Amino acid sequence: MATAPASSLRLTLRRVFRSPRADVFRSWTDPKELTRWWGPPGFEAPSADVDLRVGGRYRFAMRKLPDGKPFFVTGVYQEIVVGERLVFTWNWEGGPPFGSNTLVTIEFRDAAGGTELILTHERFESEQARDEHTKGWNACFESLEAL
Repeated sequence: MATAPASSLRLTLRRVFRSPRADVFRSWTDPKELTRWWGPPGFEAPSADVDLRVGGRYRFAMRKLPDGKPFFVTGVYQEIVVGERLVFTWNWEGGPPFGSNTLVTIEFRDAAGGTELILTHERFESEQARDEHTKGWNACFESLEAL
């Protein structure tokens, strides 16, 4: 399969949540909140470890219900502007098929009736990895919105 140039292998998603910006930001940075929504429907997040500082690491577990084996995503916070912006590396433990060494930027902006969240995920190795992450992020947004 041919791969697209690295600069084109990114995704950008926008969603408005009907909650104040501080609450939406907290849902991405508080381990207790993360375990309530992280992952697509049919999955749970049994744990979330967060060291919220530049250079700090995070590690989120997901598992398919009812009794799937946990798998993990981990990374390092590159930039943190409380209530406004998060930038972090993204690595699936065990590497492919999900892809690793990518970068996620999340912006939180005031919007009529809530908060606009803009997620940019870049540096994918293949179109397939980008497309799978697009599906995954949209499913996570559904779970977050339901919360």
